[in-house]
Amino acid sequence: MAQMPVKEIMTKDVVTVPPTMPVREVANLLNERSVSGVPVVDDEGGVLGVVSEVDVVGRQGATAADIMSRQVISVTEETDVDEVLHLFLNQRIRRVPVLSGGQQLAGIVSRSDLVQPASVSHFLDEQNYFDSDSDPC
Repeated sequence: MAQMPVKEIMTKDVVTVPPTMPVREVANLLNERSVSGVPVVDDEGGVLGVVSEVDVVGRQGATAADIMSRQVISVTEETDVDEVLHLFLNQRIRRVPVLSGGQQLAGIVSRSDLVQPASVSHFLDEQNYFDSDSDPC
């Protein structure tokens, strides 16, 4: 199977929060933007952690920094999507920040990115169910 770097499927316009954002505002942002988690970044765009819906409801704290997961699994723009799939399956995570230049946030890859037409075509080799005129469902 040919490699596909995550930069081809990642979301580049990433919803982020500063470490000082109050937890209630983080919760509102997750709801308003229909995302299940967001990177916590410093002023230079460096990733400090990730806050998920589980963190909002399951951890005590006043700010994003208080409740964020600090052990962030991340990838680079050149990481193959197959490796990301294995991370999602083996680590039971839903998203990975994509970093460039060390810790600088370049994008994010979520499970939903893996079911986009380009990604699905990659995983199914040359089978492309999305070009069919009929709806398979």
